[in-house]
Amino acid sequence: MESRTEEFDKKLANAINGIIDATINERLAYAIYENMGQRAVHRSVESGTLKVDCWAPCEPCEEESPIYDNACLVCGTGVDGKEDE
Repeated sequence: MESRTEEFDKKLANAINGIIDATINERLAYAIYENMGQRAVHRSVESGTLKVDCWAPCEPCEEESPIYDNACLVCGTGVDGKEDE
């Protein structure tokens, strides 16, 4: 049986990895957008290069956009319409 410390360490590692994955995904999406544009972000999601939770209407992008961690991967706008910080 795992000790509470080992269990805590595993949960902490999983949480940290989730944050790192989200940060890398968002930064990669931004770099793709800056260098190759909106369609390149869409293609990167479709090819599996970028993680996505869903596609949803994005007002600033004026079309369906890939959403990850409650924010548009193209412009960073939150799904509730607020700009992510």
